[in-house]
Amino acid sequence: METLNEWFKNHEALSSVFSTLFIGMVALAITWIYSAKSKKISEDEIFYNLYSKFNERYDKINDILQELYIANLANPITIEELKNDIRLHSACIDFFNICAEEHYWNRRKRIEKEVWDAWNYGMNNWYNKTEVLKLLWKEEIAGEKYKSYYLEKDDNLFQEL
Repeated sequence: METLNEWFKNHEALSSVFSTLFIGMVALAITWIYSAKSKKISEDEIFYNLYSKFNERYDKINDILQELYIANLANPITIEELKNDIRLHSACIDFFNICAEEHYWNRRKRIEKEVWDAWNYGMNNWYNKTEVLKLLWKEEIAGEKYKSYYLEKDDNLFQEL
């Protein structure tokens, strides 16, 4: 009988350890799942805010960029003429800033690939079809001025086609 009592005592202690361990593992799994879901929600909020702000800013200059493109087709605009037109020049600088910031956040993996691909295509489309924009960009990044656009020495924000 005493052997049976000892067996039950050992079994009870072992059962207590395993049940505590099991409850701990379940709690850990629930915490991990909650944490992963919270992280995803947080990342989605960050992405949504970036996406909204960039599109809002781009919407403000889109018509001006279109105007610059059309004017440049009819009669190529020089850099000096562009700089003398504060509205056009400011829109170009805003365009460069938006592109550089999108590039920065893409490098930090805050922009989804499909969105980055679309934005990158749009950036390069404007850059490649508007010669005066190319000239202004080259002037903007000359020397070490590229650093003001969050770029490293050999970074290429735009790809020439």
